[in-house]
Amino acid sequence: MTTQEGGMGVTDMELRETGRTLDWARETLDLSMEELGQVIGTTRRTVQRWRARESLPSPEHREKLDEMGELRYWLETVFEKDVDAAHSWLTTRLPSLRGQTPISHIRKGRIKEIVGILAAFESGAFI
Repeated sequence: MTTQEGGMGVTDMELRETGRTLDWARETLDLSMEELGQVIGTTRRTVQRWRARESLPSPEHREKLDEMGELRYWLETVFEKDVDAAHSWLTTRLPSLRGQTPISHIRKGRIKEIVGILAAFESGAFI
């Protein structure tokens, strides 16, 4: 049984939000299902079940998906929804990452580190 909020169950909303986050990560970050599983700490098949709305992520996995949502927010804020500019930045080697790219850190599950860089950048801090 789901809790109702405005006619839609919480579970339904969670399933939709999970699907949107995964679709965004696949499209914008160009991550495969396998890579998404690695970033989140699960298998490709589990990610597929989430996308198909067959199951909900555990709280541990939900935390990583929430980080992905925060990453989306900061990329859209900093780059004003310019997907090409965001993608260019994600694939640029940064001194603050010791010459590595943001996307390489994301693929290793280090999303919070990239969110921190974007937040500092937006605040006007020199990175």
